[in-house]
Amino acid sequence: MDLAPDDNVEETEVERAEPIEPRLPSFVLTKWDLDILRLIWQHRFLRREQLAILTSRSPKKLHERLLPMTKRGYLKALKFPLQQHVYTIAKEGSAL
Repeated sequence: MDLAPDDNVEETEVERAEPIEPRLPSFVLTKWDLDILRLIWQHRFLRREQLAILTSRSPKKLHERLLPMTKRGYLKALKFPLQQHVYTIAKEGSAL
């Protein structure tokens, strides 16, 4: 069926899909998070195990805080081949 330009054809707008961005769950910096930032600021670079020793927290509990702090730009995780992540202060963390 050929449609001529004069035929009654409803034009519909094509909705453009918004880019899918993962939404981060809410996050509030705690006093303990600020202690982590202070320690990393003082030492410049720390691994999770070193932070565990300095804070007397388990590496698993630390990971639960380090990951969202990294995703929100407070920390930067440096990844080296065959080694554990090393954390340093990122832009948001230095603003505190």
